[in-house]
Amino acid sequence: MKKIALLVTLSILSFIISKSQTPLYYVIRYYNNDSLNNDPIGYGQRKAEEIKKIILKLDKNDTTLYGAYCELGWCNGSQKDIRAKYFLKAIEVAKRTKKVQWLNRDASDIINVFQTAGLADKAISLCYEYLERANEIKDTSLIYISYVYLIDIYNERKEYNYQLKYSKDLLRILENYTNINTRRLEENKQGLIKNTYSNIGDAFMNLNKLDSALFYFQKSYQISISESDFSQMIPLVNLGEINSKLNQYEIAISYYRKALKISYENEPNKMRTKIGICNDISKSFFELHNLDSSLKYSHIAYNLAKLRSNLNGQIDATKILSDIYKFNNNIDSAYYFQNIYYSLKDSVFSDEKKQSITTKAAEEIAKENDRLESQRIAEEVRTKNLQLGLIAVFIPTFASAVYFISKKRKRNSKIITILGLASLLMLFEFISLLIHPHIEKLTHHNEMLMYIILLIIASILVPLHHKLEGFVKSKL
Repeated sequence: MKKIALLVTLSILSFIISKSQTPLYYVIRYYNNDSLNNDPIGYGQRKAEEIKKIILKLDKNDTTLYGAYCELGWCNGSQKDIRAKYFLKAIEVAKRTKKVQWLNRDASDIINVFQTAGLADKAISLCYEYLERANEIKDTSLIYISYVYLIDIYNERKEYNYQLKYSKDLLRILENYTNINTRRLEENKQGLIKNTYSNIGDAFMNLNKLDSALFYFQKSYQISISESDFSQMIPLVNLGEINSKLNQYEIAISYYRKALKISYENEPNKMRTKIGICNDISKSFFELHNLDSSLKYSHIAYNLAKLRSNLNGQIDATKILSDIYKFNNNIDSAYYFQNIYYSLKDSVFSDEKKQSITTKAAEEIAKENDRLESQRIAEEVRTKNLQLGLIAVFIPTFASAVYFISKKRKRNSKIITILGLASLLMLFEFISLLIHPHIEKLTHHNEMLMYIILLIIASILVPLHHKLEGFVKSKL
């Protein structure tokens, strides 16, 4: 009897050990293994397929769905619309299961997903939600993230009045906050204020309020002087741009050259910044009718952009080169760079069109894959139910057969008793098999709760098994 009780207890404990981590955990752990990076796309697709299988088996209120949808979103990183769709589902799960703290934790990633997918309205709506929640719980970090994204999104949408409003709001918060609850923000407070000055200056510049823009760009630069040389680069570029707009081209060039020097010293392999600065210097020299210097910097920009396949940099450089050669009456060279300019513009337009078509095709493929995956999982569920049904039929059939054999044959009663106890053990194992998925859903895969519930069930089943064991022995 004690041995049978021990077997039942060990059986239940084996379920706890085998289920101590969710299937999603093992899928992520396996497919995130560095050794699989030789074929990231192939493994990414297989990872997505495995996660979809897990999702279809989970209850709609299972908190595991949040992580599953987020992981599935990252699996579709290059297909931004599809990625946003899965993150939207993750948000719904978090709100439905009252796990908004997870949304707060992942705020930056979540807003960025919708912004990069071109869903600016949704991104703005999320920012407002986060801002309201952050003010309630006095989370300075979340307040900062919300404002930064609002500023960036409104800048992208060319709604500069809103960019200015939220930049000033953020500046007021940063200047007046004395209880910043995030150490990183506290340590970098002056750097954050410097960036906010730059955003205010940028908004004023785009609103054509150039004197105000210059004032805030200068304040940003003053803070950067007390920091590293590298932190001065963007403020210097901003000062170059605003002085260029004020027709102070020589002053603009001096700022641009300082920024270019810092770029070469601190980020020698990052060409994008250098391309932009060289094009800006070339434009300023062109306005001063210093065509030789303008030609020099536009050629540098063009060659760097060509080397790094930077289409936008090549477009800007070829436009300047065409204008310079036109001004010098060098028609052949002007015509040559003008052709390159229009060819590159057409290429960018064509790439954007192809990307749009590819995204739509990817959405259709994803929908079809989801449909096929649902069918396959449904088939697996049917197979599993059929297997459970067969087990459910086999156990009483086996027990009945043992009972009738015991009535007809009185010899080998020890063997008959063992078979009867085996049928009883199979019954308890079947009960454990049936109840375990329901316990997982009820506890949302919380190991401690699962352990407590299964322990309670074991405390009920073991005495019951003892009584049934005595009953079986008396009848066989």
